Amino acid sequence: MSQPIIVTSKKRHYALFGATSLLMVLLSIFCIFLYSTERQTHILSPLFIFIGILGILFFSGTFVFYTKRLLTSSSNLPPILLVDEKGIVDKSSALAIGFIPWEDISCIHLRSHINQTYISVTLKDNETYLAKMNAFQKYCSKVNLKMGFPLVNIVLTTSNQTPEEVYYAILHQYGENFTY
Repeated sequence: MSQPIIVTSKKRHYALFGATSLLMVLLSIFCIFLYSTERQTHILSPLFIFIGILGILFFSGTFVFYTKRLLTSSSNLPPILLVDEKGIVDKSSALAIGFIPWEDISCIHLRSHINQTYISVTLKDNETYLAKMNAFQKYCSKVNLKMGFPLVNIVLTTSNQTPEEVYYAILHQYGENFTY
C-alpha cells in the first residue's frame, strides 16, 4: 500500500490572493464609475459597466473564498490535495470538485497556460460531476471545457510544492490507475 500524497497550503498565500481579489473588486467598481459618465461614448459606457459588474461578481467570490481560508485555523484547514489508493480529493480552488475515485479518471497530465502549470485530470464522464456543482462552478467549468481544458485542473499556487513535484509523485505511486 502506498503512502498518501498530502499537499497543504500556506496562509500567507491566501492573504496575498485575498488582497489581490479585493484590489480587483475596487478596480471593477472604479471601471463602472469611470465609464458611466455622460462624456463617454454610448458604446464604451455599457461595455465597461458590464465588464465592471462581471469583475465585481467574480473577484468578490474569490475574495470570500480566500478570506474564509485565511480565517480558518491551520489545524482545521483541510489539505488542498489528497491522493491515496481510493482516488483524489481536490480542494485546491473555488472550482474544485472534491473526491474523484480512480475509476472515474481516464488521464492525468501537466498542462501549462499563461505561466501557470496545472495538474489536469480528464474524467470519463464530465456530466456526473457537472451535476454536483453549484451555478458558479458549473459556468466556469463549462468555459474551461470550451477552451479545451479538462474539467479538473488542480492549482497548487497556495502550496510550497510545485505541480511537477506532485504530478511525478502521483505518477510514481498511483500511475497504474490512469493513463498519462
